[in-house]
Amino acid sequence: MTQAQFALDLMRDPEWVAESAVRRSLDAVVECLRRAGTITQAQAAQWRQIRYEGDFAAMIAPNAPLLAAAGIEHAREVIRTVPPGAILGFIDVDPDRTWLVRGAAMGVRRLVHVMLSLGGGWAIGARNDEIGLGGNAWRPVNLVREAQWIVPQGGACVAGGRLGRGPARPLRIRYHQLPGGGAAAAGAAAEMVGALQRGVAWAGVPAAGSLKPHNCHEAAMGWLLQAGDAAQRAVGAAGIPGVEGVEAAWVTVRAIVDGIPPFAGVRQATGPWIGAHLYQGAPAFTNTAVPRDLAVGDLIGFGDPVSPVHSMIVERIALPAVWLRGFNNAGGFGDPRQDLFMQWDPELRNLLAGDRWTANGRFRAYGDVPVLRVPLATAVARVQAMVPQVQVAV
Repeated sequence: MTQAQFALDLMRDPEWVAESAVRRSLDAVVECLRRAGTITQAQAAQWRQIRYEGDFAAMIAPNAPLLAAAGIEHAREVIRTVPPGAILGFIDVDPDRTWLVRGAAMGVRRLVHVMLSLGGGWAIGARNDEIGLGGNAWRPVNLVREAQWIVPQGGACVAGGRLGRGPARPLRIRYHQLPGGGAAAAGAAAEMVGALQRGVAWAGVPAAGSLKPHNCHEAAMGWLLQAGDAAQRAVGAAGIPGVEGVEAAWVTVRAIVDGIPPFAGVRQATGPWIGAHLYQGAPAFTNTAVPRDLAVGDLIGFGDPVSPVHSMIVERIALPAVWLRGFNNAGGFGDPRQDLFMQWDPELRNLLAGDRWTANGRFRAYGDVPVLRVPLATAVARVQAMVPQVQVAV
């Protein structure tokens, strides 16, 4: 279980919620990470000694990644890129009180607030009144929507830091990514975006036709393979029939499909086979209850998990929109263009558009069906488990 998931699960513990309301925000995050097994008891004890106006470099170093943005909308985009499990530090730099660093005068840093990133612009923590969001108990916050973003000289900040010291001050955000906290997932998500965008341009590759997916599920499988393994992103060399200019993932998908029993007379990854191998146990969600940890690269399915009718991938999250990339989207998204039938869709599709949902939170276009979600890491592992134990030359 990741730090982010463990932090969310603590919401179910009433004792924890009550305790968190009287802790410092820093102490609540430290205790969460200790219980999750991410940090040792000794490290937790060291971090608990940190004072807001003391030296907190052990937790958030002066050179830790800075959320740097030129404007408010840019800041809202950048905060979404902070990986799940990262410690967020909201820092006040007081230019009126300086210290010398290698001969240069630097403003004294004060750690005003600490949270744990959930990914996608969400974070969780206690005492969120320290950044003007109200409430003392442990709870998740959508920083994209709820934070008060300002742009003083030097880039975007969050307004906060009252702490009984007068008006709000601009707080810089730096973050510390802990081992196992989502760095690998963030890397896979970045690779996924590249794979999704390459798929759209695939129609111009001369040898692509022979390896084109049979359906939307196979397209998703190829993208997931590329997100999880650099070797699957390798492009074939000239002189190899059917592979030149095409990523190895599509050769691998075809090798997987060749081992599948025919469905409706055609060997393809669909129907109960794709349900059993990719969507087993996938939970459904609605347009009014989107998973808080939904992330770029997650697999979205439509229909019964036993035999889903369509698959897509999350490429971008900009709430209140979730933009999906897919193959053969013409039917599900009301596009009459026949050139999209069994083809790559050049457009992103907004999953949350209201006219696509029924009053009971089901997807209208595919016949009043549930919408499913498989997290990126889980989906990658499941597709990798499908790969025949043979080496495919590219």
